[in-house]
Amino acid sequence: MDKKLSTLVGLTITATNIVAIATLMHLRHESKGIVSALNPAHLDSQNAATSISPAQTHAVAPQVRRVPASTPSTQVQQVRQKAWEKFRDLFGRDLTATFLPDGKIASINRPAGASAKKAHSKFNVQDREEVIARAEEILRAAEELIGTNSRLPLKNPQVKQGGLTLDGRPRFAEVSFEETFNDLPLAPYGSVTVQLDGEGELRALYSHYLDEVQVGNKRVMDSASAKDYLRSQISGDEKIKGGRSVIWLDSTDTTAQARYAYEFYVNGVQTIVGAEPGEKIERRDRKTH
Repeated sequence: MDKKLSTLVGLTITATNIVAIATLMHLRHESKGIVSALNPAHLDSQNAATSISPAQTHAVAPQVRRVPASTPSTQVQQVRQKAWEKFRDLFGRDLTATFLPDGKIASINRPAGASAKKAHSKFNVQDREEVIARAEEILRAAEELIGTNSRLPLKNPQVKQGGLTLDGRPRFAEVSFEETFNDLPLAPYGSVTVQLDGEGELRALYSHYLDEVQVGNKRVMDSASAKDYLRSQISGDEKIKGGRSVIWLDSTDTTAQARYAYEFYVNGVQTIVGAEPGEKIERRDRKTH
């Protein structure tokens, strides 16, 4: 009897191990399905120099994890495919796209040498208002692809120009929009960036848009109090600048907690202070001058 009992226990433990291993292999397989094609230049767009070079616009995208809430239904996929075809009809059939697992656009690119729809015969890439208007026109056409909604609107367009011609005129422009929640910008994710050439044609679009944000803290401190708290945590000779209110996200996972925070620069290094006393101070390796 003892021998039979020992054999039965051994088989039970072995079966349990097999189930655990199978579960881990399934989770590993699921994680491989995550796709991302986000351009690093736009994670740092707020603090970059006022001019950009052509090399920056073709930087290799990092693998930033972005987990979809669910796989889109066949009907949703068909609607987005139809929207993509319509978008290509408007802005160029040679455009290519990278899609996330949830069916939303991560990036749109026009291959080098490909033709594009002409925007306006008299488009002025030096005119900031005209550049923003063109970028907004493209965003409206891409709403279904990006997944934008009224609860998290895109605001605060920032324009950069680069690639100067021999006579000093820019060859292209870039417009970055901030995703907002309760009128506060999301950071460092949530931006959508549109790149235009000198004729107003679409060169590229990069989206970090999140369609859901849940804030996990309260705005107990104002910017001045947050600065005082930060000052108490660092050496007295360090210079503190900034203090704008943001919704800070540690990642683009749909399960990631957002929090009310304030963005400072300590000796030029980005420093994030949560809006509740005692929260962890986060310093990122990004400098401004």
